[in-house]
Amino acid sequence: MKQKVLIISYQFPPLCSSGVHRTLKFIRYLRDYDWEPVVLTAKPECYQDDLDNDLFSKVPAGVQVFRTPVVRIFDALSNLRKTASGKGDRTSPIEHKGGSAQNADGFLGKLKKFVVTMGTIPDNENGWLIHALPSARRITRDQDITAIYSTGQPWTAHLIAMLLKMVSSKPWVADFRDPWTLNPYRNRYPWVREGIERLLEAMVIRRADRVIANTKQLAHEFAKRYPQHQAKLVTITNGYDPADFDDLHPATNRSVNGRPLTLAHTGTFFRKRNPVNFLKGLSQSIERGLIPKDGIEVNFIGRGLDNFDIPNLIEELNLTDTVALCGYKPHPECLAAQRDSDVLLVIQPDTQLQVPAKLYEYVRIGRPTLALTVDGATSDLIRTHQLGYVADADNIDAICEALTELYQQYRLKALPTRLASNSVEEFDVRHLTGQLAEQLNEVSCRD
Repeated sequence: MKQKVLIISYQFPPLCSSGVHRTLKFIRYLRDYDWEPVVLTAKPECYQDDLDNDLFSKVPAGVQVFRTPVVRIFDALSNLRKTASGKGDRTSPIEHKGGSAQNADGFLGKLKKFVVTMGTIPDNENGWLIHALPSARRITRDQDITAIYSTGQPWTAHLIAMLLKMVSSKPWVADFRDPWTLNPYRNRYPWVREGIERLLEAMVIRRADRVIANTKQLAHEFAKRYPQHQAKLVTITNGYDPADFDDLHPATNRSVNGRPLTLAHTGTFFRKRNPVNFLKGLSQSIERGLIPKDGIEVNFIGRGLDNFDIPNLIEELNLTDTVALCGYKPHPECLAAQRDSDVLLVIQPDTQLQVPAKLYEYVRIGRPTLALTVDGATSDLIRTHQLGYVADADNIDAICEALTELYQQYRLKALPTRLASNSVEEFDVRHLTGQLAEQLNEVSCRD
């Protein structure tokens, strides 16, 4: 008889986010291990990022999904103030001309910033807890829930699960898709907020019955920070779903002769994860005559490029005919673009603890990977499983050298078209879901 697990996940279809896919994959296969998933998530109108309604089709038939509102107090106050002042636009007062900049830098401006900073602990979705916790209690009672599983970020999901465990005594598995306070990409906050979030992280680690990290490196860092809880730490990596590749036809046998080396990057660029140095390295390799301009093409598929003024940089570097900005594409089209490329690109600077989820799809596609990263989880994965090449993300000369080597191998027809990696089965999400089911069984004392 299947027992039920309540999955608390803010990121869920139709939200268009990489964090959605790990949860969806677990939900798809948990039934194979005698666990029935029941989902608690947010209402679609509460999401502040882009939506993709096609993702609804990825939710297995019959899975119960409960949705609750997200209370955004500061948004409500801001809209109320704008309505009262007769300003219907969404521009903050500090962005208007005149004396507004002084207001932002003055006492009131600093006070406002501090209040907002402290009022959004641990994240902007903390208002989800107001409705989600009562709903979680009702679901746990009415659905006869056996165990709780929460996934973050946002970290509010873990806080909801922690409070639910306290009032229900149900066993709880906390899944960290990213580092929390150890994340190099997170904003830097005043020491007061940093201290509170460190405390909340410690509470989650202490109260959870099992803590899952998606890389060994993150689990190791947790073990160093919380040695008394080392026994409850496990690693379950991200992976690929073989069902996503069922309708993906094999790549056509394209001749190297007369065809440029094709690179592709799928996914969102944000903060330090951006293609600026890659583009400079590419430009250098062309300017130095190491790669002919018509000998290479690059496709960026995803969002975030406008945040770094990439279109203008491409024009400045004279790469307009070499680099294509393809924008967002549905997941099946991203997989097809990976299949049709010769080399797949990963950009993961400044973090030793994380591996981008796309890399596991790259493993399944089987094309060589060029990873621009530092020594850590991503580079270890590339080297251990012989997935391709690694170059320092901050070293433009090293990027130029790596691109040149790839091009030379391509012209000599020595670049693999299908990697003979032994990692394909290891990162099959069906196998990884089995690992999650084992943890659920253990914390629930199931045989």
